[in-house]
Amino acid sequence: MSDQDKFRIELRDNNGTLITYIHNIVDKVSWEWLRIGGCGAARFTLKTDFDSDIAQQLQEDYEIRIYLPGASDSELWYTGYLDKITPAISGNDEVIDISCLGYINQLKRVIVRELYTQGEISLIAKNIIETYVTAITRVTSSASNYTETAFSADNLYFDEDAFSIITKLAEIAGKREWGVDENKAFFFKARNDSITKYYHITEDFTSFKPQADFNPMITRIHLVGSEGYRQIFTVTNKVTTREAIVSNSSIVTQSVGQQFGRMFLKEHGIIKRSYQGALKDRTSRIETIPMGKRAVNLKIGINNLYDAASSLYDTGLKYDGGTESFQVEKISYALTDLGVIATLNFGPLPSGLIDELGKLNYLINNERTRI
Repeated sequence: MSDQDKFRIELRDNNGTLITYIHNIVDKVSWEWLRIGGCGAARFTLKTDFDSDIAQQLQEDYEIRIYLPGASDSELWYTGYLDKITPAISGNDEVIDISCLGYINQLKRVIVRELYTQGEISLIAKNIIETYVTAITRVTSSASNYTETAFSADNLYFDEDAFSIITKLAEIAGKREWGVDENKAFFFKARNDSITKYYHITEDFTSFKPQADFNPMITRIHLVGSEGYRQIFTVTNKVTTREAIVSNSSIVTQSVGQQFGRMFLKEHGIIKRSYQGALKDRTSRIETIPMGKRAVNLKIGINNLYDAASSLYDTGLKYDGGTESFQVEKISYALTDLGVIATLNFGPLPSGLIDELGKLNYLINNERTRI
């Protein structure tokens, strides 16, 4: 890999103490940022023998940090921890394939059993993180990373892992962005629906793939909560009816159920349009908290520019005509000989087997909670 002197990758122990630098022996480096989740997975290959000194230092929960050049010094782009270590043979050489997870996954290790009454949703989220999560994980919390919601729940009972609870709280509140950032700080923010950047499909992207997916659309839900709570909620302005049973064991009252049903159908009662675009040679991070929408000119051949000096985006110009705006759900970065390539997933991530397994696991966990 060329230009390795322009970035660094650090291996740190599970207390954050620097062990060694590994950027001079890595290959195939990639990592993710998720609008819901923050720092996601990372992968790279260590070009070292199975029994080398560095190989012996790859221990449970050891931390990986990826730095790239910033305006004045190296800038931290990613922090995660070791998840899988796979020795492999590449030609005649021994290598070690490394998979990392973002610190949001440590919330899945924490069990919360508590009843919350008359609580504003962001305050409940903050209490869960600061009471349960920070005590046994590396995740930190500060008041500035929480945005107040417009809803207070009368009763919410939890007996499950913290990740599932925060997922439910975000669904109840609606329009949330949450996760753990590169500094291992948890955030629970209001989604930003204003446009923060503009792209043109032929000038800004090296590739662009649109998708319209009708399959995930849900227009009526049979909501199943705890203590006998059941209710049906419907989107009334759709041609077809697509029903689903949705379980959320934390819901025991009508007010919380109505809020959940309303926000759920706002997100799932529409066609899932998604786009994937690749940007080459990135020198700065794309993600912000919250992310904000990106506008994309989708019509090849329409390239009318007008000045936007009061609201500069990229080159100071933005595009007019044939433009649609989307949330960026995931950013995938890859370090290559050509620089940093960023692939953006606009709109909902395409559904697949992992989504179906996630839904099944969600239902199973809720069923266990009620038993």
